[in-house]
Amino acid sequence: MNKGLTPSPWSKEFLLSQADKYQQIAEWHRISGNDSNAEKSLQLVATYQRLAKQHS
Repeated sequence: MNKGLTPSPWSKEFLLSQADKYQQIAEWHRISGNDSNAEKSLQLVATYQRLAKQHS
């Protein structure tokens, strides 16, 4: 049982929090001029969002 500090792994809330985290990382990479890493981060965002949608 989860004690409430973080969402359960692979729960919809966890997946959406990961998508948000990697969205912020992608933005940082884009600002820093590292388009390759920004693209990789955006791919993770899409994956986490797709997984979260499957929980809907």
